[in-house]
Amino acid sequence: MVFRIFRRSKPEPTEQSEAVPAHLLVPFSNTPEDREVLQFACEFANAFQAKLTALCLVEVPRSVSLQNCPQIRLQEGEQMAHIARQIAQQMGCPRFETMVKPAYHCGHTIVEMVQSLHADMVLMAVRYRRRLGLQTLDDTVETVLRRAPCYVWLYGVPEQEK
Repeated sequence: MVFRIFRRSKPEPTEQSEAVPAHLLVPFSNTPEDREVLQFACEFANAFQAKLTALCLVEVPRSVSLQNCPQIRLQEGEQMAHIARQIAQQMGCPRFETMVKPAYHCGHTIVEMVQSLHADMVLMAVRYRRRLGLQTLDDTVETVLRRAPCYVWLYGVPEQEK
């Protein structure tokens, strides 16, 4: 289990209250890693009395309008949201909400949601890909790390544990 926290450069908080996260965002796709991240995020939100939002994204091909997302894809997102609500309920997280959104690119949609919700931190599972024999972060994680105007907490499982 590996934890990493990243932050784009921004001014240091001047007051103690600014250093405490008030709104956490967790992209959730119901993988084992995402379930662990959500459980930790619930504990984290309870400790700081922060609001927690689980963002269930459904990828849509660019040939389809986001407003005309196929109903079956939205139902898959609702199933993910239902599982996220169950986890939050089991963890006793009172300030919890889920959102289901269609997206062309998950990374850009996560960054847009961070900005619109004014989230203080994104907690997400790391997904890797292999390119030319090298293990690198996937596009979603790279986009969030580069563009999110908040802290980003990454959770990764070493290869031997998978």
